[in-house]
Amino acid sequence: MGAGALWNAEVQDPGTFDALILFEPLHGEEDPAMTDKVTSFLVTATLQRKASWSSRQEAAQYFGNLKSFSTWDREALAAYVEGALVEDGPTRKTVLACTPHIEASLYCYELLRFTDDELKRPKCSIRFHGGECSNMFFTSHFEHAVDVCPDVYSLDEPMNKCTHLLVLEDPETAANRIMSDLAKTKLFLKDPLSRV
Repeated sequence: MGAGALWNAEVQDPGTFDALILFEPLHGEEDPAMTDKVTSFLVTATLQRKASWSSRQEAAQYFGNLKSFSTWDREALAAYVEGALVEDGPTRKTVLACTPHIEASLYCYELLRFTDDELKRPKCSIRFHGGECSNMFFTSHFEHAVDVCPDVYSLDEPMNKCTHLLVLEDPETAANRIMSDLAKTKLFLKDPLSRV
């Protein structure tokens, strides 16, 4: 949701950013059956997740053994567990700070879609990154953006063995990609063009 929101901000108000490096923005799929499939996948996976435990240690063990978190970098998973869990005073249980029902509701929205004219609006470079095993990164739509406006858009090779959660699965490669992209941009101009 974050990558799509940043991209949409630049499309709606060109010049907001000097450059964007986006990891798996959900964009482009026009087939209602496919958008329903993506939404159903996210909602179902979220609602199946347990939400309370007798202790923080039990919760950490749960996430460490959960199949959907098995591909995560262990340090990233530890940081998630640290920030995602809170103590519920009345019950003295460890619970998710954001309940699965609230998280699932965030996934019930239309996928971002831009017309060719809207794709041409950004004034900054926009670089896309996706995961090799992702079922939510519709590569053909990003290739279309590159074809429509190659001076704005570029698409990197998929990150190996990664899903939609590529930044959490391989933070080192993600960081290296960001550093490589930053080296190719003019972010440190004397007089930046953007307001951010």
